[in-house]
Amino acid sequence: MLLRVGELAKRCGLTIRTLHHYDSIGLLAPSVRSDNGYRLYNRDDIARLHQIQALRRFGLSLADIGVILANPGQHLASTVERQIELLEKQIDQGKKLRDRLSQLRDQLTRGEEPDLADWLTTLEIMSMYDKYFSPNELKRLPLLNAEEKAVAAEWAALVEAVREAIDRKVSVQKSEAQALAKRWMAMVVRDTNGDARLLVKLTAMQYSEPSIQMKTGITPEVMSYITKAFSETKLAIYEKYLSPQEFRFMRENY
Repeated sequence: MLLRVGELAKRCGLTIRTLHHYDSIGLLAPSVRSDNGYRLYNRDDIARLHQIQALRRFGLSLADIGVILANPGQHLASTVERQIELLEKQIDQGKKLRDRLSQLRDQLTRGEEPDLADWLTTLEIMSMYDKYFSPNELKRLPLLNAEEKAVAAEWAALVEAVREAIDRKVSVQKSEAQALAKRWMAMVVRDTNGDARLLVKLTAMQYSEPSIQMKTGITPEVMSYITKAFSETKLAIYEKYLSPQEFRFMRENY
């Protein structure tokens, strides 16, 4: 059986443009040319198209499909593994979204007026976390886990205390500011499990994402205050062993 492009498109539910695109990128080229110049698809071409469409439904890109068809059996296992990882991530995100929707439904059922702005912001932030952290890393960060309410409350209280100190213009050289900085750093170490890579990603997210700053209250101003106050705790150690002139030089150039 030989089919022209229009006939094949009609039979398989694709557009002629799609089949032409497959041809142009070398994914599916008609194997037969008729006496009057028409390019025709034969049985093998149609079987290949079936494979392409099956893999497309599996979620693979055209580039990945081309690699698989060019090297049957060589790359499929790793490709399938990537798809499984993606599906697991999507399932996890779907569960979180389902839980949020369930909460919204329950509020509406009780006649309560939900704060949709906060709810949508939460969903936005969930997506933003995925830009910086893998699912496994998110599980290891209680700070970003919505179910860790005690941790979230502890951070909220600390952020509020730091902002209050900033508003009162408490110098970073004061013991009050340094105590806040030490507490902050201890909680960071605890909630990143001492993993410096997680700390780098967390810091990058805090500095780069305004919506995260609005949600957590951890603004660049807060981060700068904590960093300077924590540096002061280290400078205080050196002060014991340096002359006033040496210490003044160190403070200015640290």
